[in-house]
Amino acid sequence: MATREEIARIIGYLKLVYPNYNPDVKSTPNTVDVYEDLLGDLDGQMLGAAVRDACKQDRAFAPAPGEIIAAYNRLPRHNDPFETFKKYLEDKHNADQKRLTESK
Repeated sequence: MATREEIARIIGYLKLVYPNYNPDVKSTPNTVDVYEDLLGDLDGQMLGAAVRDACKQDRAFAPAPGEIIAAYNRLPRHNDPFETFKKYLEDKHNADQKRLTESK
């Protein structure tokens, strides 16, 4: 679970990457409250990686929480055995397909 401090750091990161991003951090509720509500159930370390991934896209504005969640969901889950096995099968399939096309 992402902590409030991790969420605040993410908002600070977005402010540095997107100078036109001016989140409200003074009112109640504020941007930290809303982001904590929407993103707080995600792993903090992976959330940071998802934000970096979303920021690498060619875009003029900071990603919305839904876009950050989509980037989070695209990240590989190294600690999830099912995801690891699924990735192994996909990689094996792709390698097999490549060998088939190269042998033709």
